[in-house]
Amino acid sequence: MRRLATLLLILACAEVMAQGIKYLPANINMRGKQTMYPALSGDGKTMIFLSNYTNDGDLSVMISTYQSGRWQTFDELPNIGPESVNNLGGYSMSNDGQMILFSSKRPNGVGAYDLWYMTKSGSSWNRPLNFGTPVNSSGHEGNPTISPDGQRIYFMRCTSITREGSSGCKLYYTDRNYMPGQRPWKDPVELPAKLNQGDTQSPRIMSDNRTLIFSSNRP
Repeated sequence: MRRLATLLLILACAEVMAQGIKYLPANINMRGKQTMYPALSGDGKTMIFLSNYTNDGDLSVMISTYQSGRWQTFDELPNIGPESVNNLGGYSMSNDGQMILFSSKRPNGVGAYDLWYMTKSGSSWNRPLNFGTPVNSSGHEGNPTISPDGQRIYFMRCTSITREGSSGCKLYYTDRNYMPGQRPWKDPVELPAKLNQGDTQSPRIMSDNRTLIFSSNRP
């Protein structure tokens, strides 16, 4: 009976999950086009993602908003630059939807792959800015995520980040610095060893500001 009850529970959960998975509409999931790596604002009404629905067929960052009960047809995000210089999938949004964070290997940076951000003024997105030192180093930083209160950024620092993948990564965080005359973000702190086991990547802080999800090749 216990095995039967367990089996029925598994089947029930599978059925609920199957019913809960829905494709986004055709104006987002264009037929024959790639659509990947979504990131959403805290209220779930602004989404950025990658798509090759572009004039040259290369991947670019798109943005769409949820209005009147549906996702609106997306636009290409201005100023963020070609996907060829950005860390594939390393994008996130602030909880209020007013900031986009990403990692990129572009000119005028500090090291190789750096952390960058864009802010919104009215309905327009400003040009990307580098977080500078001490957040960025001479090495590789990637996949930033900002806490819902905007006071802490989690990210990975790696020995290598390429278009094929990342390796030798550890998770760090940096807090806002309100001391006059100081840099706006404090020296990064490595997360404790119980989290940083093996190659640990792609942190995402949840809206409760207490739950951190990430990927790892730990045993």
